[in-house]
Amino acid sequence: MAEVAPLSGSQLSTAASEFQQLRTINGHFSGGEWNADVDGFGGRKRELMSILKALVGVQGTPFAQVFEAMGAPDVVIPNPSNEAPAATTDLLRTEPTIPTMPGPFLPNSPASVQNESLFLIYYWRGRKDYLWFWIDSDGNVVKSEWHSDFE
Repeated sequence: MAEVAPLSGSQLSTAASEFQQLRTINGHFSGGEWNADVDGFGGRKRELMSILKALVGVQGTPFAQVFEAMGAPDVVIPNPSNEAPAATTDLLRTEPTIPTMPGPFLPNSPASVQNESLFLIYYWRGRKDYLWFWIDSDGNVVKSEWHSDFE
């Protein structure tokens, strides 16, 4: 099992804070104007998400650390099969979702939906491109990956 990234440290807190700020900006793919920092492939939002993925997206990381770094997920998808998706699977088009708004998504019990694993979805460019975290029924990261539409 990979070593769990600690939540202390300037790199993590700086990246998490900046990501949270950029996350509030509606770019082109979320109904706003084009914003290179939010929409561009080499933009700051994707760069920060990649940094956070490397720090908290490793196997064995407790969900609470993902939640602390990334904030509440945009979408939660139950994974009753407890199996990994195929590499090209668009989770948002194939699985029923659990809305995370309105109301909080509580980090202390991420797999409370019938004690199954979950996929946590964090939008980069809306539902088009996103980062997902597979959380096991014990509340730990199994894997994290990007999904892209490859325009």
